[in-house]
Amino acid sequence: DSPYYEAVNFAVSRSWLDKDAVIKPEDKLTREELAVLISSFLKYSKLTAFLGNDNTVTSFSDSASITNKGAVALVVRLGLLQGENGKFNPQQHITKAQAASIIMKLVELQGKTDQPIGQQ
Repeated sequence: DSPYYEAVNFAVSRSWLDKDAVIKPEDKLTREELAVLISSFLKYSKLTAFLGNDNTVTSFSDSASITNKGAVALVVRLGLLQGENGKFNPQQHITKAQAASIIMKLVELQGKTDQPIGQQ
């Protein structure tokens, strides 16, 4: 009955989302949660593990509150999200406008990554 069923089903069919994941599309998404989703979507889990101690994240004054430092480092290095006033603000919610901007940046990255974005 959810208006999000088709979109979630589409994402699951392309392995963008795990079929067993609990999806709550009505919930607000934080900056860190988005970073984790993007790194998963790009299939960069090994790279995010490598970037766990990257100075991109450790330079943020709120780095201690970032759980998945590798995913945050990845999205910052790709230019998808930035810090502000020396902080990343991992628990700040993403607006729809910000999400749309990030999606457009992903579109611009298409063809510049090692594998096509969103492909299985």
